[in-house]
Amino acid sequence: MLGDAQLLTRVYDAFNTGGVRAVADYIHPDAEFIDPVEFPGADHYMGREAVISYLENFVEAWGVVNIVIEEFHGAGGRVGAQLCIELRGAASGYETEMRVMHVIDIEDGQVRRVQGFFDREEGLAALVGKPA
Repeated sequence: MLGDAQLLTRVYDAFNTGGVRAVADYIHPDAEFIDPVEFPGADHYMGREAVISYLENFVEAWGVVNIVIEEFHGAGGRVGAQLCIELRGAASGYETEMRVMHVIDIEDGQVRRVQGFFDREEGLAALVGKPA
């Protein structure tokens, strides 16, 4: 069985090369995705299809989304992934990037829950179950 960081590296690589549908099998049927609270229109998506639909809409709006893994923290089914998400607007061509910490729960070799944090320290605190 793959280690948590190896599994997540495969997931992010599959997303970068094949898009959202390339990661569908890595997403747990009861998956949850929680946007950072500061994210415009932040929401909480429940279930594989809801998460996939959200990600597809995000990619469609931006056009180009590339995820660069900067670091991993934790193990044993719960991992913090510090990411740089490179974006280019589909219509405008505007380029930007955002840094986000994903706190990820892994269950049965699939991504069960992702909670996003723009503040790395808040993400690290959530990773170990401490209030930010």
